[in-house]
Amino acid sequence: MDIQKLEQIVLSDAKTEAQHLIDQTKEEMKKWFHEQSTMTKTSHQEEMDRIRADHKSLLSTMKTTLETELHKQIGKEKKEKMNLLKRELLKILQEKINKEPVWFLQLVFSQLNLREGKLLVSEDLKKEVNQLEVEKFLVKFPGFIWAGFSQDIDTGLLIESNSVRYLFPLEEIVDEFLNNQSETIKSLLFS
Repeated sequence: MDIQKLEQIVLSDAKTEAQHLIDQTKEEMKKWFHEQSTMTKTSHQEEMDRIRADHKSLLSTMKTTLETELHKQIGKEKKEKMNLLKRELLKILQEKINKEPVWFLQLVFSQLNLREGKLLVSEDLKKEVNQLEVEKFLVKFPGFIWAGFSQDIDTGLLIESNSVRYLFPLEEIVDEFLNNQSETIKSLLFS
């Protein structure tokens, strides 16, 4: 065999072997690139899913916080309105008692089923309730006596009968009115 032919065979085998190695390396590189691409896509998708979940959670937390704060604010405003209404009703009631103290006494005595007792009026109603008018009113109820004004009771009056004290504070009268009319008041003020 001659050298040239031998050279050609060796070169041909080397080229074939080299081409085979190149093709194998290309396939391995494609496979590796595909794996890396898949891993990157999966990792990217997982990261995007995590970001979306975090975003959704943050939005939910913000919504809950805002709703809570809104409810607190609405509750606070409702309470302020009700307190203002209560103060105004107390003022109106005191003005009514100032004009007609007997009306207040009639209101209280209509709720009682007592035959005797002593009547005390709070000191802060002294200017609204006239002692003479009270005494004239009590003539209709001979078992009751006028005991004067007292600093020991809330704004309103007290009837003491057989060691039992019946309190009629104006604030309680207004509270009862507000409770009885709560649905109407809510619909008027908060709808």
